[in-house]
Amino acid sequence: MQQMIDEDGNLWNVGADGAPVFAGRAPQQQPQAAPQVGPAPFTVGTPRAPEAKAPYRFESNDGSIWEVGPDGQPRQLFQDSPAPKAGGGKPDAAKAATLQTVIDQINHIENLFNEHQKGVGLGSVMDYLPTQGNKAFDTAGAGLADLGTAAFKVPGMGPQSDADAARFVAANQPSRWDSDSQVQEKLGVLRRRVENNMKAMGLDAPKWGAQYDPEAAPSADPMQGATVLPQAAGAQADPGMGPTDVTAEGGLRFERGLSGLPDAVASMVGKGAEPSEITAFLNQQYAPYGASVGPDQAAIIGSIVQRHRANPRAPVKSLGSGWENFSMLPAQQESSMMGRAADTDVGNFAMHAANAATAGIPGYLAGDQGAAVLDASSQSRPMSSLGGDVAGSVAAMTGINAGAGALGRAGGLLTRGGGLGGDVAYGATRGGFENGPTGIVTGAAAAGLGNKIGGGIANTAGRLARGVSEPAVDYLSERGIDLTLGQLLGNRSLTGKVLNRLESAPGIGDMMAARRLESIEGFNREAMRQAVEPVGGTVTTAGREGLDQAYGAVDQGYSDALTGQQFSGNEPQFINEMGAAIQRGQQIPKLGEDFSYIMRNDVAPMFDANGTLTGDRLQAALQGLRKARSGFAGQPMGQYAGDALTDAESAITGMVGRQAPDVLPRLSAANKAYGNVSTVADAVNTAVNQGGIFTPAQLGRSAVNNTKKFGGKRAAATGNVPFRELQEAGQQVLPSTVPDSGTAGRAASLLLPAALGGTAAGGEVLNAPSSVTIPLALLAALSSKTGARVAQKALTGRGATAKKIGNALVRQKRRAGLFGAAAASSMVPQLTQ
Repeated sequence: MQQMIDEDGNLWNVGADGAPVFAGRAPQQQPQAAPQVGPAPFTVGTPRAPEAKAPYRFESNDGSIWEVGPDGQPRQLFQDSPAPKAGGGKPDAAKAATLQTVIDQINHIENLFNEHQKGVGLGSVMDYLPTQGNKAFDTAGAGLADLGTAAFKVPGMGPQSDADAARFVAANQPSRWDSDSQVQEKLGVLRRRVENNMKAMGLDAPKWGAQYDPEAAPSADPMQGATVLPQAAGAQADPGMGPTDVTAEGGLRFERGLSGLPDAVASMVGKGAEPSEITAFLNQQYAPYGASVGPDQAAIIGSIVQRHRANPRAPVKSLGSGWENFSMLPAQQESSMMGRAADTDVGNFAMHAANAATAGIPGYLAGDQGAAVLDASSQSRPMSSLGGDVAGSVAAMTGINAGAGALGRAGGLLTRGGGLGGDVAYGATRGGFENGPTGIVTGAAAAGLGNKIGGGIANTAGRLARGVSEPAVDYLSERGIDLTLGQLLGNRSLTGKVLNRLESAPGIGDMMAARRLESIEGFNREAMRQAVEPVGGTVTTAGREGLDQAYGAVDQGYSDALTGQQFSGNEPQFINEMGAAIQRGQQIPKLGEDFSYIMRNDVAPMFDANGTLTGDRLQAALQGLRKARSGFAGQPMGQYAGDALTDAESAITGMVGRQAPDVLPRLSAANKAYGNVSTVADAVNTAVNQGGIFTPAQLGRSAVNNTKKFGGKRAAATGNVPFRELQEAGQQVLPSTVPDSGTAGRAASLLLPAALGGTAAGGEVLNAPSSVTIPLALLAALSSKTGARVAQKALTGRGATAKKIGNALVRQKRRAGLFGAAAASSMVPQLTQ
């Protein structure tokens, strides 16, 4: 009969039918000594009392995992590694070994971090380039994945524990994209987890630090002494320039023909090859170079094989570092001019500058040796190498543009577009010499893209420094119209176009669309404000509601001008002037009778029996005369009739001006406001499908049509139309269509604080570097209503000094494009290795 003990100390018997039966309390001392048949019992998981209900799991000492189902029957689920013994006993040797491997890996990562990653300033830029050191750091970090899963999972929990451990390791796995503080924090979290596990297992505290990196010690470095030349090979006695003499610094040198060995050896280890098989394979590869596997390396290969067999799920390359040394050979001393040049930063800078200035021709002519020199020096002295490459590329591209004038029309193609053609030609030429036919394409593309990016950065920096200099933007900003960052920087600029394109992106795009809609709404409010400006009216919103407010302001303007006013038609001067106008109109052939009819029925009734004209009737009388004048237009003798009606109108306005001088100016202002609002009303009606929110183009068409109708085609053609400045400024800056309502954008704006607060966490989840998440968070902040207003205030109204600096940067965008193209062309060889 098999017995099991749960964590409460209860003893269970498993009968022949497989059902567990409670058998009382287990002995308090030495529970492992209980009589048993088959594997000794051991339980894990939550404590189980006799009345506990299934299902639950337990684990036996043989490492098998069992589950008691709802029917009370135990079933074996799967085999797993044995867990530590309950009630004391020796720690699990396999798990202890795994933890030690994790400790070694963490110390190794710290050592690589100190050597290749740690630091600030210009050198920290190299952290993100795919150099050999950075690749080794990434590989070491990736090696924690399977090791950590095996070390940190909880025995008996099966796949669930594996997933938890994997998530923990993934969240704390260092990479070159992390900042120094992030790497140190992640390593700290991993160390604490290891310490807690070892403490629980009764193991001694681990030793931390780069000094304990087993790969740093010569005796334990799996790749140290990668190859050893035979004593009698005589290779080092040859002072000539052989095909593999790539540096004069001593030590090891990279051999391009052996570049595939690290992956090949790792593959053989992973497939279970014996150390002797791997050694034989390496000797075969080293033979053409007069080299062979030395005794130290043979021992280390055997150590790697043993480590892999102990941890078969761990990536082979995570079991050691320095794998690139399989591609190294001992260096020959003082054997090449290029090698000697690479011995100092000054010489290395000059070597790379000379090679880049001639589009890579010297390296090409030197063959594999020249390429190897450049590759090795780029790895050992990255800053001076990159500096020399950029300097040489700038010199070459400057020369191409300077000499383009002598080529006539063809030269013009090279200098067009900020020197884009010349930069692309250089990039293609250098790429071809350095990387063959594929390099022609990649080199040309890199140079062209670098040209545009460099020029765009200078142009954007200049515009930011000087603030907004566009008159249209200034006009709209001065009138309180909120503008987006893209509109401020110019819809036609590269930066403005990129920002406006982001409107289609989820989340942040909704916020940007909401700001663009607000700019259109502000434009509408400004148009209505200008419309009622003659009467001093106020409009606080846009659309049909704003139009109602505008008409209300016009009505108030008429009321203020005419309500309570009375004018006497018995004034002698008025009687004389009106009589002369009537007599003139009655004498017009064919139209005299029509004229008399209009005066008797449309004008005379406006005066009461006492000859008094009220303010309300004054407007009706004037409108009647103007309407009649329009009716006579185009008829034979119609001009004479129109002139007589104008005289009659002048008689009335003269009388009003003499008796109440302030009435006519106020009435004229109300009439002008009415005409303006009529123009806006036409634009609102045109935008019926956008809720009455019209675009600058729709306002412009409405203004021209109203001017034609009431002022004639000439006035419309010469630009004498209402809202001209506002419409033209809006047409240049604002979108040509009305964006969506912005509901989603406003919701996203409300979520902005949470979005910014979660930037770091989101970067961890997406595995995105801070160089990506921080700009996105900043752009999100500038796309909020408050952020957009802050940006607008900061970019407008700059002083003379700031504008001078900004204009200088904008003028130098060609030079910035030149440096951008040079930098991009110089980085292509490193990125394509």
